[in-house]
Amino acid sequence: MSAGETSVATSVATSVAASTRGPVLRVARTGAHALLVGGVLASLFAWSASFFWLGEIGASLAWYLGFVLFAAALFALAVSARFASVALLLLGLAHAGPELWLFVPDGRAGPAPDAGGDTLVLASCNLLFGNPDHEGLRELLAHEEPDVVVCTEVSRSWKRTLDGLDAYPHRFYSPPPETWNRETWGTAILSRRPFARTALVPVPSGASRPIMEAVVPLDDHAVTVRGAHPMRPGKPWRLALRDEVLAVLGELEWDAFGVVAGDLNVTSTSPRFRALLRESGLRDSRLGFGRQPTFALLDPRLGPWVAIDHVAVGDGLRVEERRTVVLGGSDHRAVVVRLGLAAR
Repeated sequence: MSAGETSVATSVATSVAASTRGPVLRVARTGAHALLVGGVLASLFAWSASFFWLGEIGASLAWYLGFVLFAAALFALAVSARFASVALLLLGLAHAGPELWLFVPDGRAGPAPDAGGDTLVLASCNLLFGNPDHEGLRELLAHEEPDVVVCTEVSRSWKRTLDGLDAYPHRFYSPPPETWNRETWGTAILSRRPFARTALVPVPSGASRPIMEAVVPLDDHAVTVRGAHPMRPGKPWRLALRDEVLAVLGELEWDAFGVVAGDLNVTSTSPRFRALLRESGLRDSRLGFGRQPTFALLDPRLGPWVAIDHVAVGDGLRVEERRTVVLGGSDHRAVVVRLGLAAR
């Protein structure tokens, strides 16, 4: 083949490739814009959680939705759909951003600069009502040595185990111990330190478990620990009962040394959790420590994992350590925090 013929063949091949690439790229860009439309619709669904009960599902999966949108943004960028790429990136940040922010170092988190003061280690444990592995809790308590333990899903069998924990002589149960039977789903606060006061805060409708309240000492201050286990959502009436408990929690009087702990059955990306923090003046103890999910919605091996077991604290407290740990036999991870006094 002569040089001229080679040049012609090359030009023809280039022309064919260009003519083929053009339609493919147009289709790809159309796909990118379709992804943007889907992202907007998914976002609207997640943002509807404030007034539509199914929207709670979308809000709970905001972390995962955010990363799906990031992937879609990269695809749009690769096919030169720049507007779609930027819009998808911003939507992704809107969903994943609040939990990404938890990884940013926080001045109120981490070891205290003047180490040596009194600290309070608190554990929040969903025991799982029918869990036969009571040894798992004993191992957790022996390893972590918490001063205060907030327990949810306490059965009568679990109560007998808690009563046998000699390291925790101060125990507070809801409902009152004399009323327990095989069907009782109770809550408990255990403490190595004596209670200055305990109380049950009723929920107006009477259809939800009362909020537990116990006051324990930390240095020369009194820390008010409130434990709660609202109804899990999934149906409109369940969501209403959950939100009723969270609303009561937000309306209680909180000082700088308040703590709320327990399986709150609400993710941190739900508008109801944000409202609780706003109304109570507490802050999420995860700030500076990362996402730390505690519950798998579908499968523990596959997820998706969300945080529904929470510890929120007042501004008078510093979160020196925070982590989640395996609790044998339970479908939740336990939350363990070490609290100290904030710098004055």
